[in-house]
Amino acid sequence: MNLNSLTQETQESILKIAEKSKPHEMCGFIVCNKTGYSFFLCFNVATNPAETFDISVDDVIRANAIGEVVAVVHSHPNGEPFLSGADRQAQVATDLPWILASSGSLKLFQPVPHLRGREFIYDKSDCCRLIQDAYHLCGLDLPDCERLGLDEDIEAQTLLNYFQYNHEFNQVYDWQAGDIILTQSGKHTPEHALLYLGNGEILHHAHNHLSRLDFYSDYWQKHTHSVWRHQKWQPEMMAAIFADLLHSN
Repeated sequence: MNLNSLTQETQESILKIAEKSKPHEMCGFIVCNKTGYSFFLCFNVATNPAETFDISVDDVIRANAIGEVVAVVHSHPNGEPFLSGADRQAQVATDLPWILASSGSLKLFQPVPHLRGREFIYDKSDCCRLIQDAYHLCGLDLPDCERLGLDEDIEAQTLLNYFQYNHEFNQVYDWQAGDIILTQSGKHTPEHALLYLGNGEILHHAHNHLSRLDFYSDYWQKHTHSVWRHQKWQPEMMAAIFADLLHSN
C-alpha cells in the first residue's frame, strides 16, 4: 500500500489525532476490508508514551477482527521525521509499512530489511538496492535502477548512467556524509557503489558478500571513479541511517 490508498479524510483524521495526542505518541493500524482502508486508533500503553509507543494485545485482536492489518501508524510529537532505531527494529519484525505522522505531514516507510547484514542477490539485494533503501529511510525515494544482468550492466555502464542521468544527483569532487561513491576495479566503468557515512566510514554491499560497514581505505580511494550528491540531501538525514545501523544485528 501507499499513502494514496488512504482517503484525504483519513489522512487528515490521523494528523488531527496525532496533534491532539501531544505530548504523547499516537499509535494505531491501517486496516483493509471490503469497504477499503481505514484507520484503527489504539491506546498507547507504553510506560513512557512521550518517547515511544506500545500496543496492547487486545487492540491487536480488535483490529484484526475488523480486517487485515496492512500498516502501523504512529506519531513523533517532537517532530522527528524519521523512524527511530526502536521503530526500525519493530518494523522489520512486523514486515509492514509504517506511517509516521510528524510536523503536520504523513510519511510512509516501506518495510525494507536492515541495511547491514543483507544477503547478496543481484538486482534485488545489492549495492544499488542498499542505497535506494538507505535513502528511503531518510525520506528520499530514488527511482528503480533497471538492470539487465551483471556483465551486461557493466558493459552498458548502467550504474554510472543511473547517477549521471538522474537530475537529482550532481557530481562533486569532495565527499561528505550521504554521498554516493562509484568505484571501478580494473575496468573502465563503475560496477560498485558505496554510501559514505562520514569519518572515513562507508556502507556497501559487495558481490557475493553481506552488506557491511567498512573504511574508505586507500584501496577504495584508489578505485574511486566519481562522487555523487543528491540535491535534496540534508546532513540531519544521516540520523535515519545510523538509527537503523545501531539497531541491526
